[in-house]
Amino acid sequence: MGRDSAIWQLAVASAAEMAGERFVALAVDGAVNALVVGLDGPALRELAGMSRSARSEDVRDLLQKALTDAGVAHLSADEADLINLRARATHALLGWISVRELASWAYAAIGYEGIAAARNIVALDDELDMVESGVAKPFNPRPIIETFLADSRHLIDRFAATAIPATELADGSETPEWIPADPRVPPVSDWPAEGIVGRIGKGPAQGEYVLVDPVWEQQAGRGPIVGYTLELPRRQLFDADGNHVLDDGAYDDIRPQGEGGFVDLLTTSLDVEWSVDVAVVNQEWSNRR
Repeated sequence: MGRDSAIWQLAVASAAEMAGERFVALAVDGAVNALVVGLDGPALRELAGMSRSARSEDVRDLLQKALTDAGVAHLSADEADLINLRARATHALLGWISVRELASWAYAAIGYEGIAAARNIVALDDELDMVESGVAKPFNPRPIIETFLADSRHLIDRFAATAIPATELADGSETPEWIPADPRVPPVSDWPAEGIVGRIGKGPAQGEYVLVDPVWEQQAGRGPIVGYTLELPRRQLFDADGNHVLDDGAYDDIRPQGEGGFVDLLTTSLDVEWSVDVAVVNQEWSNRR
């Protein structure tokens, strides 16, 4: 896992805490990963040593201090709202919650006076009301949600949610671009609790295996899968041309349909062939222990 991914986990945990939602397991995992990538500090060490089922009141203040140890200013209320709304928007596109649940949460938690980037999602609540009352015709809300996710991403760049490849512009600056979805990646709905395993098809690590370890919204094996970590066969993986692809332990969120993430980047760059066979996955986990 890279430094940015560890910081992102801590930021997501902080946003969940600010919204009064479950955050302890996310916070502890983020602290552990931060130490693994070389970040350090007394609060990070203490938080990493806590149980994932610790009481929230024992973790709350420690989490904020851990963010400071990681070199990140505390989240603003707007940033927390945006992180939480992006998570729900992704869940709505994946079918884990309804669009009505997404819109109602946005209306109640953020409202029209909240962050401007959320306004179209907030307005969905009223628009759905009009449809249900027969005043307006039914419509497809997916483009509204997808546009929100695309347009709001830059607002949380300071947490570097994903190490998206950059394209060099004519003036020498860099601009982030989307990771395209690779159809060879199995749908998340097909992933067993143990995760998935893939055989690398090209590059220096050809023939070696990578594991995708799921992260659940509630706890191991419960609730929807919200993210994953990549267990690589080497500390870093490079493509056939020697370009760096990913670091071992990289974390990423589950993305909306049509949008790729680290697992897609790995698949495309290294021609990974995936398996959802539990026996195959367990065998590779055994090989790692």
